[in-house]
Amino acid sequence: MKQHKTTKTVFIAIIASIQILATTASAQQERYGSMLNTLREQITAALPKNTEQKKAAYLEASKTEKEAQAVLANVQKQLGRIAAAQKAMKDAQFPKGGAERGIKAAEAALKQAQTDDQRAAAQKELEKH
Repeated sequence: MKQHKTTKTVFIAIIASIQILATTASAQQERYGSMLNTLREQITAALPKNTEQKKAAYLEASKTEKEAQAVLANVQKQLGRIAAAQKAMKDAQFPKGGAERGIKAAEAALKQAQTDDQRAAAQKELEKH
């Protein structure tokens, strides 16, 4: 019988411990659950609101930016072509070294000019280069 009484005492102690643990666990679950909910609310409030209007504005701005980049690339391409054409015109007009030679020849002609007409012609040739 003594063993039965000891077993009963141990069993009651175990049940009491379980009840204490259950109460403590329940209190902790309530406490930490409340903290978790508060934290979730704070995080949600801190996040930026992503409305449909903002999303549409972003997509439109992105589309406009891509179009502007395409236009810029086209303009740069055209400017490159213009620069190449200008260089080709200059090279055709004055082959390499030709401009320097033309300037030197016009300056020499200006120095050697003896009449006003010769000076005017040499000055006009100098202004071409």
